[in-house]
Amino acid sequence: MDNLQKFLNKYIAPVANWMNNNLFFSSLAEAFMRITPITLGGAFVLLIGNFPIPAWTDFLNKIGWAAHFTAAQNATMNVLAMFVVFLFAYVYAKKCDYDPLPSGLLAISSFLILAPQDYMAKLAGTSDKLAPTTAFSTNYLGASGMVVAILVGWLVGALYVWLNKKKHSCKITSFCTT
Repeated sequence: MDNLQKFLNKYIAPVANWMNNNLFFSSLAEAFMRITPITLGGAFVLLIGNFPIPAWTDFLNKIGWAAHFTAAQNATMNVLAMFVVFLFAYVYAKKCDYDPLPSGLLAISSFLILAPQDYMAKLAGTSDKLAPTTAFSTNYLGASGMVVAILVGWLVGALYVWLNKKKHSCKITSFCTT
């Protein structure tokens, strides 16, 4: 056991310390810590709604509650990337001592711009006619969009901080002359 502790202190601790002091990794870690309650709550609701006993799921379908459990899943687990992109940019700007809310809102807007929005849907009253429609799907707003969410949150947060630093270092106070 002593050898394991020596190994961890010699090789793993310096890496962990560097990551803790790095703005990117510490912001990312805090963003994920902040979504932990949402993840745990969503997992709990998901477990209740999909408990592996057929009688239970049949009962939920019969009383009409299955749709509510699916809605709760869509509002928590299937949009985790949206929470991460917002919180990553928010925490990044906050750690740099800038107003974090605009950074988070810009990040979530940027992420939604990148999400696919054009789909083909069946026309009402037809069986084979498709028409283009615009909608947000949860396909890329959950775990499958997590890498893009991390990158967008980081880039928007860093760009927000950089532009604010440029603004505060600028000597021009006004472009207007009166």
